Amino acid sequence: DLNNNGVQDTDEEGLEGITVEIYNTGADGIAETADDELVGSDVTDANGDYFVDGLLPGDYYGKIMDINGDYPLSSGPTSLDPNDDTDGDDNGLQPDGAGAGVWSNVITLSPMDEPTGAAESGSGGDQDDADDANGNMTLDFGFAPLMSIGSNVFVDNNDNGIRDAGEPGIEGVAIEVYNTGADGIAENADDELVGSDVTDANGDYFVDGLAPGDYYVKAMPTEEYPQSSTDIASTADADGDVDNDDNGLQPDGKGAAVWSNVVTLLGGDEPVGGAESGSGGAQDDAADANGNMTVDFGFLPELSIGSTVFADNNNNGIQDAEDDGIEGVTVEVYNTGADGIAENADDELVGTAVTDADGFYLVEGLAPGDYYVKVMPDADFPLSSDDIATT
Repeated sequence: DLNNNGVQDTDEEGLEGITVEIYNTGADGIAETADDELVGSDVTDANGDYFVDGLLPGDYYGKIMDINGDYPLSSGPTSLDPNDDTDGDDNGLQPDGAGAGVWSNVITLSPMDEPTGAAESGSGGDQDDADDANGNMTLDFGFAPLMSIGSNVFVDNNDNGIRDAGEPGIEGVAIEVYNTGADGIAENADDELVGSDVTDANGDYFVDGLAPGDYYVKAMPTEEYPQSSTDIASTADADGDVDNDDNGLQPDGKGAAVWSNVVTLLGGDEPVGGAESGSGGAQDDAADANGNMTVDFGFLPELSIGSTVFADNNNNGIQDAEDDGIEGVTVEVYNTGADGIAENADDELVGTAVTDADGFYLVEGLAPGDYYVKVMPDADFPLSSDDIATT
């Protein structure tokens, strides 16, 4: 059951070589108790079909203890009632988790009252055709592969939303993976934490043991790198299967948690080989098509700009030894906006400072990018230096 929807879809093949056991429910009529009796078994054929006959009317259940290692998880059932005579849906219970035994709820076999013809249209449905009304061919079991998600958290030094050569991974970032809950929407109250990791020295993370389904990844910024990449080249489409690009959303601003949009994990359909060429891409190689190693997060370093406002007494454009700093001057730092040109309407004030007793100013917390500095002249020093040495 590659998409874990509890139904055998047209592209989902049967599992060969699985031993299916049939038990009666004993005197108490309850499955999986001490008085149950094994009354028959079969091994699935190339189509995944099994068949056990020679049974008396009564109450039974099917059991599978021989779990396929590639498909260890009983799929999400649409119905746990094998008496509803629905074909092609999963009827399996797996209370002890992936890899453990699976059994059905109780199915009651009644003479001349079992489903016939189109009601048994799924694979193996014609195995009882010699005595159709006395056989129930709708007791199906779906199994899903275990999936994984992962890749890299990196320093996006130029804030272009891409991990370029020379941009290192970030070690020690806490990563959490959530399912989207019943509503299928990320960051809602019904979401469930299903796995976590901390990035290694390369910035790589990896979370496995997931059922096919919808997930998102959450990353906690570090103090050194508090802001998610902001460049328009970045994409929040984590399910686009593009490696080495930033997939982070940070709606609550710098320092707040970052998360991806929803990633749908589908058995046998995840990126492989060269599609996962970035750092951490080989972490799922044991089951490559069942892992998505393209969910990356770019973070920005904290940058700063500053220096000195000084009294250029000889107007040579250089702070000579006798030129003191000017205290109390307001300094503003602007980005250049979308057009990259200073002093245009789309510029944005991103920080301010007031010079200290030495004329020093400092504006911190800036993302990589283009800025200019604006100074409000002091009343005692109203003119900017105009010597040709000025640059």
